[in-house]
This record gives sequence, C-alpha cells and structure tokens, in this order.
Amino acid sequence: MKLMKRRVLAAALLATGCFAGASHAAVIIHGTRVIYPSSQKEVTVDLENKGEVPALVQVWVDDGDQASPTDSKAPFILTPPLSRIEKGRGQAIRIMHAGEPLPADKESLFWLNMLDIPPKAASGTSPTEMSVAVKTRIKLLYRPTGLKGEPIEAPKALSWTVAGATSIQVTNPTPYYVNFASVGIKQRSGKVISSIETGGMVAPGKTANFTFKAPVSADETSVVFEAISDLGAKLPHTQPIAADR
Repeated sequence: MKLMKRRVLAAALLATGCFAGASHAAVIIHGTRVIYPSSQKEVTVDLENKGEVPALVQVWVDDGDQASPTDSKAPFILTPPLSRIEKGRGQAIRIMHAGEPLPADKESLFWLNMLDIPPKAASGTSPTEMSVAVKTRIKLLYRPTGLKGEPIEAPKALSWTVAGATSIQVTNPTPYYVNFASVGIKQRSGKVISSIETGGMVAPGKTANFTFKAPVSADETSVVFEAISDLGAKLPHTQPIAADR
C-alpha cells in the first residue's frame, strides 16, 4: 500500500513538473554520460543511494523534449523503471534499444532521466520542512558501429571561425557529438576570456556559436576549450580561429 502511494506521488510530480528544490539527490548515477554501442543488446547503468534513508527511484529516456515517462517516444526500454533502493545500496538499470531504426552514419543523442523521490517527512518535524523529488539528467549517446575516426579524436577535427564582433562559430565535421566543459579565447597577452555560455556541445555535421564580453580577432586570439571524453575527463585543446568565411 505504501509503495502504491509513493507511485502515485511520483506520477503527480511528473505531471506537475515538480522535479527540483532545495534538497539534494541522495541517489547518484555512476558516470557522466551513457554510451550505447549499436552492437550491444543492452547497456547497464549503476545507481547508488548515498543517503541515510531508502529512496524510490524512477528512470526513463527522452529524446531531448523532457517528456514524462508516459509521453516519451525515445526508443529505449529500461528495467526496472521503478525501484526502491535501500540506504548504502545500489541498483543496476538495464537499458535496451527497442529496435526503432536510428541513423547509422552518426551518433544520436538522448537523455537518461532519474527521479529520486525521498520518503515522507516524519511526523513531528517542522511544518516548513518539505521532501522534494530531485530529477537528474545525463546524456545517452547511441553510437553506431563503423563510424569513421575515434570519438576522442573528434575535438581535434573541429574548425573555429569568427562569427561576429564578439562571437565565434565551431563546425563539427565528425560523426560524433563533441561536448564542452568550457570554451574561451586566448589573447596574445596570454589572457583567457571565457565564453558567456557555460559548457555546450556541437552535434555531428552541425555548428554552434559562443559569445564573449570582448572583441574576437582571428589575428590576435586563439580558442582554448575543454572537451569531455566518454569517461567524463576534461581534455584541454588549443586551436586557431580563422577569419569569417
């Protein structure tokens, strides 16, 4: 009966979009992203409850539209979709591609969602205290076999051009998503100015723009950035900036 009530609570939170608050998630996802090679029938993601009480966890995948579990059209099946994780314990989540065709010449991006629902506050606690469900999202990259090159080499293939007085554009000719922890411009004086955007990414065959609070000149600046690897490492790179084509 208690489990049923908590399922109803999860559904209500999903319907209202009440995913975050002042509390911190007790359950964590091991890893900063999920890589799903198309050659595998399934991949496993490990969850761990670092809190002091049991937690109810709901997981699902969306295609970037932040759809609820019932509305998501992402072609993945997760088992178990709902689980209770005792304090100090873990839970393995199996992710399986449902078979819907996806592009074979480039990666496809999806998002793994985890809703951590804390137990109801004990009676006698302050009326101002509230248990808040916390939603965590990380990238899920579906990677076809046989793609040209290696994902760790993709950042080196990027090209950067001046896109405006205070902006630059990055072009990604590779079949891999390139994710940035930071992007900055390095002036001749050695001073590095960070972009206004925090992090970001550029999709396969696409472009992305970054803006700065300082003028950008192909003759006087170069771009410095940290690309995030499959394992979550931040790999530093320095590349020249070409004049606007």
